[in-house]
Amino acid sequence: MQMLSGTDGGTGLNRAAAQAAGGNTADMVKMLKQVMSSPEGAALVQRIGQSLQK
Repeated sequence: MQMLSGTDGGTGLNRAAAQAAGGNTADMVKMLKQVMSSPEGAALVQRIGQSLQK
């Protein structure tokens, strides 16, 4: 959550989630790319994907 919340206390995450709910996923994709650029973030995304397949 710290990776997604960033330095703005989660404001950007909330905005991106709201826009994604409205059909505009560009900000959410940008955030996920930033998270996945770190080894920890990539491992997190992989674990989420594995849990969704179960």
